[in-house]
Amino acid sequence: MKILLAILFCASLAFAHEWHYHDKPAQIKAPKGGLIKTLEETHVEVLEDNGQVYVYLYDKTLKPKSVKGFKLTAKTKLPRADKEQSLELKAQEKSYKANFKSKAHRYTLILTIFDPATGHTDTLNYIIEPKR
Repeated sequence: MKILLAILFCASLAFAHEWHYHDKPAQIKAPKGGLIKTLEETHVEVLEDNGQVYVYLYDKTLKPKSVKGFKLTAKTKLPRADKEQSLELKAQEKSYKANFKSKAHRYTLILTIFDPATGHTDTLNYIIEPKR
């Protein structure tokens, strides 16, 4: 009986190891502590700070990218709201900035981004919880 239990225990350890996934992709840490999402050639980080929304662009190695050639539009959607509200993004050298003070405890930021490296447009949604 003890031998049978030992064999089952060893077999279960070997079987468990076979299912272990060694090539799991690394989680990307946002350089400025915001929320980061990935496009084909660009990482996009969004950070909210006291009514200011910042959008940062990075290459695949998380080095800041110039905003030159990118076209971004932004909209916000409040919980239980039927309509989206346009948000004016102002381009800076390596980021975009917008003012948006929301009384809601959470809202969705919808970014539409034209990436000149790929030549096409993508949409990213971020759930933003403003700091109070």
